[in-house]
Amino acid sequence: FKNTYNLTVRDLEQPLLVSKTKARKQGPKPTNEKESSEFVYLIPELCMLTGLTDDMVKDFRLMRELHEHCRVTPKKRHEGLLQFVENIRNCEEATRLLGYWGITIDNGTVNIDACKLTPEMIQFGGDATVSAGDQADFKQAIGHNRVIGGMRIENWVMITPKSLVSKAHAFLQALMSKGPRIGIMFKNPKLVEMQTDRTEDYIRELKRNVTSGVQLVVTLLSAVREDRYNAIKKLCYVDSPVPSQVVLGNTLKEGPKLNSVAVNIALQINAKLGGELWAVKIPIKKFMAVGLDVWHDAAMRGRSKGAGKSVGAVVGSTNALCTRWHSKCAFQRPHQEIVDVLQSCMIGILKAYYEENNFLPETIFMYRDGVSDGQLGLVQRTEIEQFLKAFETFSPDYKPSLIYNIVQKRINTRLFVTDPRSKDQILNPGPGTVVDHTVTRSNLYDFFLVSQSVRQGTVTPTHYVVLYDNSKYTPHQVQLMAYKTCHIYYNWPGTVRVPAPCMYAHKLAYMVGQNLKVEPSNLMSDRLFYL
Repeated sequence: FKNTYNLTVRDLEQPLLVSKTKARKQGPKPTNEKESSEFVYLIPELCMLTGLTDDMVKDFRLMRELHEHCRVTPKKRHEGLLQFVENIRNCEEATRLLGYWGITIDNGTVNIDACKLTPEMIQFGGDATVSAGDQADFKQAIGHNRVIGGMRIENWVMITPKSLVSKAHAFLQALMSKGPRIGIMFKNPKLVEMQTDRTEDYIRELKRNVTSGVQLVVTLLSAVREDRYNAIKKLCYVDSPVPSQVVLGNTLKEGPKLNSVAVNIALQINAKLGGELWAVKIPIKKFMAVGLDVWHDAAMRGRSKGAGKSVGAVVGSTNALCTRWHSKCAFQRPHQEIVDVLQSCMIGILKAYYEENNFLPETIFMYRDGVSDGQLGLVQRTEIEQFLKAFETFSPDYKPSLIYNIVQKRINTRLFVTDPRSKDQILNPGPGTVVDHTVTRSNLYDFFLVSQSVRQGTVTPTHYVVLYDNSKYTPHQVQLMAYKTCHIYYNWPGTVRVPAPCMYAHKLAYMVGQNLKVEPSNLMSDRLFYL
């Protein structure tokens, strides 16, 4: 270390930290081939812990200052980028190295024209429509409109520890008062009061009260406990399939805030039971939107069946409004990104679509999250091939159009707009901003889309790479479809950064891998139980 890094190791008796890394390999891997890996040995005194401790996260002032530091305004971000470029241009060594490769850096950002998509009209129950507006935010409209498909919740159970009984009654009153206003009907539940709040108490009462015909189980928790949460979800989604809503006691505020909390929870419950909240008009007929994501076990430790494995999740729409979804998931080898069980999952979703509509989709919009540039070729050779095989397996004559979109969030590209009233004012581009030229790749069919509204900090666009497209749709229609699907994620009354099917696939993969550790019951496949 002294000779190589000019660092002196003080404690020669300290044990080494061992890190097992896997070697990256391009191309498909035979199923019988083991993952190649190597061990890296680190000296503890030369290492630093990363991330935030639990005490740091609980420190409100520290977290506020950290967020303020990270949320750099567009103007400051732009100035910082220009200063960075200037520093490189003024550095002789950097200029010499870049010149060796024939690279020169311009002294400013690139000025380009962008396309701005029209704000979407959000559809609610009773044929009501509300414009999402320039900020793509329809939160205010939620409490004043009925949902498209409201559920009648008549046979349900609420389990609460004795310490939260008063909050449980107030919450019930708010649910039964606010629910009907948005089209969701709650009857009085069976209220189960526990003297203590041990995990075994919750499991005992769940087993005792989850009987045939129960539509929903709501459990109130006094504190965050992952083991308790996991046990509840596993019983409700694997052992005795029933929609479950877990509510933390400290989220049940007193006064007017409780009404807002009750509305949000009522919406989530409605979605979990198969109800429909809102929609956008989609002009394409006989189509399906599909999301695909993979969850990896970061710790790769544990003794349960699912521990150490990756989970691939596929979620597909089954109706014309993209308000109903069918989900499939499967475990894979540890840290395997490419989903090799895609074919069987897709066949299951196609069957669900056919049962719902009595016909198959003619066009499938696929949104695949979590793929880096280096994996594009591998996805093209494996995942897309599985899709095409799934179509053929379902029926030799079934040949739908497929638009396979790679959705990339972790990118370095930033987009800025200038205020027409002041050229010196640098702002974030609004939701619906599309750039598909100049800064895109010359060898790819790709575009950048800003779908979310960011009021603090600098917005990061989402990069879409259309890896496969045998459809008749124009790039504008493909871009518009991506933007529309960013409006229908039922956990947020506004636009999200990636299409809703991506978000649903991510939530499903995370819950199965992190909480359940086993595949959920097939009886839950037609519900957004993972919200």
